[in-house]
Amino acid sequence: MEIERSERKAPSSVSLGTLVVLIGAAFGCLYQVMLLLPVPLGHDQSWYLYAAQQILSGVTLYGPHLSETNPPLIMWLSVIPILVAHALRVSPVVALRLVVIALILLSTIWSLRFLHRRHPAAGSVFLVLAACAISFVEFDIWPLDFGQREQFLVILVLPYILAVTS
Repeated sequence: MEIERSERKAPSSVSLGTLVVLIGAAFGCLYQVMLLLPVPLGHDQSWYLYAAQQILSGVTLYGPHLSETNPPLIMWLSVIPILVAHALRVSPVVALRLVVIALILLSTIWSLRFLHRRHPAAGSVFLVLAACAISFVEFDIWPLDFGQREQFLVILVLPYILAVTS
């Protein structure tokens, strides 16, 4: 009596194409981040950070000492980079860029999670290409306008749109 052995396949490793796409995506993201370093902060973002510092020092928003025409959400979102800057002892500009990059990363991961749940059979190449497309949409802004309220809107709404449409 001959006992048949079932051959166990090794767990599927990452294919060469997936690895190339991953490395290309990583270099593309790094390139986008490096473009931000020499660019000065735009006037809107500078005002947001100034107003956020005033709010944290006790000035009332929309009060007699701080006249503001922007909606309160952008003011409260601008408080986060100021708190991060104080915690990390970096400039508020660097903290703003770090916060926006972290939001883009979290938004991309959240969007990929929705896509993966909707299309569980999709391969890793699909997810890497989707991550590249989502990151491109969220990073596709003139470097001087990085951190504008419109960019925050795209970052925060895109996962919802992908969840609803998929």
